[in-house]
Amino acid sequence: MAKINLRDFYPFYNTDLFIEIPDEVNAVLLEAERLERNYILTIHWTLATELKMIFCLCRSLPANSTSAK
Repeated sequence: MAKINLRDFYPFYNTDLFIEIPDEVNAVLLEAERLERNYILTIHWTLATELKMIFCLCRSLPANSTSAK
């Protein structure tokens, strides 16, 4: 049996509340937390990469892009 603090999982708990859960449930909670963390890091990395690409494209454009008539 694993012991977890519900305050770590639910933000509306103001104080620590420890409960015992089966090891299988603990493994699922830890895996879900790991997947969520990886998803957030992937989103940040993708956004940063896209912003860098946009910045590079904007720098490569001429300052005055009006066409001559």
